Amino acid sequence: MIALLQRVTEATVTVGDRIVGAIGPGLLCFAGAESGDDESLVDRLVAKVLSLRVFADDAGKMNLDLGLGAAARIRGSPPVNSAPT
Repeated sequence: MIALLQRVTEATVTVGDRIVGAIGPGLLCFAGAESGDDESLVDRLVAKVLSLRVFADDAGKMNLDLGLGAAARIRGSPPVNSAPT
């Protein structure tokens, strides 16, 4: 299994001519699996992606993982170093 995490301003998933999913600004995770990959590999990959430090802490260092960074965003705190809207 492999995953690629990418920041996007928007993203859509299209099947045929129909959009089946869409997001605005956020993180997009591309995941690839092959025959022989089992549930334990999925669990390890998910844990690895969730532990990636992709959000800045109060000191401006990319030091918060998806759990801590997302929790701060959900509580309403603006991300560190973000431009005011």
